[in-house]
Amino acid sequence: MPAEPVKLTYWEATGEYLSEAGVAQLDKEFMAKYPNITLDRVAKPFADIMATEKLQASGPNPPDILLTNAGFGLLGPLVAANLVLPLDSYAEQFGWKDRFGESVLRVQSFSPDGKSYGTGNLYGVSPAATYVGLYYNKDIMTQLGLQPPATYEELYSSLKTAKAGSVVPICSGIQDGWPAVHTFTSLQNIEVPTQKLRDIVFHTDPNASFDTPENIAAAKLGQQLGQEGFYSPGYQGKTVQSAIDDFIAGKCLYFMQGTYFAGPIKKGLGDKAAMMLFPGHAGGPFTVTGASGLSWSISSKSKIPDAAACYLDWRTGTHAAELYVAEGGLPSNIYNYTGDSQFTKSIFDGWAEIAQKDALVPYIDWAATNLLDVLSSAAQQLVGGKLTPEEFVKQVQKQYEKFQPGT
Repeated sequence: MPAEPVKLTYWEATGEYLSEAGVAQLDKEFMAKYPNITLDRVAKPFADIMATEKLQASGPNPPDILLTNAGFGLLGPLVAANLVLPLDSYAEQFGWKDRFGESVLRVQSFSPDGKSYGTGNLYGVSPAATYVGLYYNKDIMTQLGLQPPATYEELYSSLKTAKAGSVVPICSGIQDGWPAVHTFTSLQNIEVPTQKLRDIVFHTDPNASFDTPENIAAAKLGQQLGQEGFYSPGYQGKTVQSAIDDFIAGKCLYFMQGTYFAGPIKKGLGDKAAMMLFPGHAGGPFTVTGASGLSWSISSKSKIPDAAACYLDWRTGTHAAELYVAEGGLPSNIYNYTGDSQFTKSIFDGWAEIAQKDALVPYIDWAATNLLDVLSSAAQQLVGGKLTPEEFVKQVQKQYEKFQPGT
């Protein structure tokens, strides 16, 4: 640790994970503990970070701590360009291998050349674990005479019941692009076998492809939900934040998104809401999209990497996790939830079921550079009826085939 006064600059995504008040508390406590370190927090929308980070990381004055997204979409290119430091020595120093499970560390690991994902050195740590599931409003479900669906067929039936009862079945807003991707992957997960999805993300099978009958079937389901009017009115022009607001206001039965939005939902609805895993077909494939969330990496150009690592340890430690759990979040470190919130318990129960069934697969857009952009646009066009399911998978596959790991 440096003894002289230093300024530590770090990036963070707005609206993700811990509340502004929670971050302010942690940063104040950190600077009290290390009075020679002044924190400079730069908060940006996630989309802005994805669009500019490699360019800024390559510049002369990048932040000490970069906010990264795992996989080949962002972290891999940063590793290949030697723009981030391996964190293995810090993992040993701070005990991160005991703090996080192996699956959490795996998705932040790369070979030094950036060509092999899920192996090699550790390059990032995240304060949160995430998975995409299905939030539901308990009161509305009861009013409609429904129970949480155990299969996709039961889910589809409940959507029809909600619509017939003048309730918006699914709060949705896909103007931001990426929320449409998570809708597609929720359906992809119940059509495509788990190992085939892992082969796509980790490039462990040279024949891995999006252009398969199973992916076409998933795309057809996604398009069907849009065509039958199960999403919010005007959902293509709505932001995901407006969809969250609608769900909290009690305007919809379901909200199909990830645990990274648990905080505002818990604050707005408390135990009137719950989360469940997206249900599959009886006897069919069952996978859940998730991993550690947006992570932090240390810039290879930082002059104070030890101070940066100390801050990463602070933000991913037990105290930070307790604050995050209190807000309804799911921390990335191993955590035994014993609180009273039934909403938070539903999130932890889902995480435990995922582990029990070995059903977790990383976010599919991590499979290639720029795949998130292509998927976002194509998924928007798919649900809007501007692409057929067959055209959708071919468009995504074309981008996937362009990518060469390590570039």
